[in-house]
Amino acid sequence: MAMKALMIASIAMSAAGMVMQGMQQSANLKFQGKMAERDAKIQEQNSIIAGQQGEQRQKRMEREGTRARGTALVGIGASGGQRTGSALDVLEDIALEEELSLASVGYETKLQQRGMQISAETSLAEASARRMQASAATRGAIMGAATQALSGATKVGMYQKMGMFS
Repeated sequence: MAMKALMIASIAMSAAGMVMQGMQQSANLKFQGKMAERDAKIQEQNSIIAGQQGEQRQKRMEREGTRARGTALVGIGASGGQRTGSALDVLEDIALEEELSLASVGYETKLQQRGMQISAETSLAEASARRMQASAATRGAIMGAATQALSGATKVGMYQKMGMFS
């Protein structure tokens, strides 16, 4: 009878160990999912900050462009020139250069923001995958423990029929 009790206890301990292992794996995966969600939030915040920084850079460039045009106009006026011919060409070049620089900064900012948004989306997908894996780990552990218990019960029944527990 002691052998039967030891065998049943061993089966129960093995099944409980499987459940505990599955619960630990599930907890780890849930934690990884939370960290991925946190990373996504940080990337979204970084995207907003990058946009704000890009806007500030563009405003600074606009001020610098206005100053450059003003300096050029003062220079043209001081030399007695008119806003025609090569003087007008200089002003147009300054305006065109400013426009291209502003467009470049805007494009770079949008690219940077898009990269951060993609990273955030990837982190959210990772978080979702970790939650599904955590759920699967719990179900798998329970199924494994149940299988272990049924298999053990079958062995105990078989050994009992064979008269090994008399």
